[in-house]
Amino acid sequence: MHLLTICFYYRQSKSDISENRRAMTKLRLASEVCKHTLSTLQNAQCAVDSLYDGIDFHYNVSRGRFEVLCNNLLQESIQLIEQILRETQLNKSDIQKVILCGGGSNVPILQKTIGDYLKESTILSSITSDEVIAIGAAKQVCQLNYNMDL
Repeated sequence: MHLLTICFYYRQSKSDISENRRAMTKLRLASEVCKHTLSTLQNAQCAVDSLYDGIDFHYNVSRGRFEVLCNNLLQESIQLIEQILRETQLNKSDIQKVILCGGGSNVPILQKTIGDYLKESTILSSITSDEVIAIGAAKQVCQLNYNMDL
């Protein structure tokens, strides 16, 4: 999303802001807000007042457009899952539950893509990211220190 907004800004203003740290930070923060908005709504406004040289940046993006632009990242996510399955010698059918966490875990197209790939698995979305990390760390400690499988 961040690179997308840079491209749109360049197209609107013909100014290259890639070397301006302050402008890039503002744009990155606005992109994050836009991504979170698109997780629940069909459209989002990416808006940064006085982004660069006093020029405001306002751009509307639809969830559909966002999803098309994320396609390569979604395919990379599936490739990573395939790699992990190969390395652990597991099949897709061995995975019963999937818990997504992190910044993009609420993005509907990511949930759908992973759900479609791991058809026999349940995508759990009722656990918050903070809880997922804490539970995962606790399970890892048990496995490492006590040879327990939870």
